[in-house]
Amino acid sequence: MYMITLSYEKACQNLAVILSRSVREAGVGIKAKDGSVFVVNLGKKLKSSLDFKGVKLGITKGEIIEWFNEYRGVNNHHSFWKRVKR
Repeated sequence: MYMITLSYEKACQNLAVILSRSVREAGVGIKAKDGSVFVVNLGKKLKSSLDFKGVKLGITKGEIIEWFNEYRGVNNHHSFWKRVKR
């Protein structure tokens, strides 16, 4: 595949076309007035550091909600903590 090169002025007018062509082709070059060439190409998808597999803890959603309520002082008794193995 080859890379097309556009002038800076054409690139400014046709950003959507440049992005679309950069997906189909090796990349799109944008040539500045001083002769510098910038290449636009499709990058790889970034993953979030918050993307991870879940952990099975052996507790139910209801127990988690009960723990939060007790932690926030909604219920004053701590029956949840008595059931958790330490």
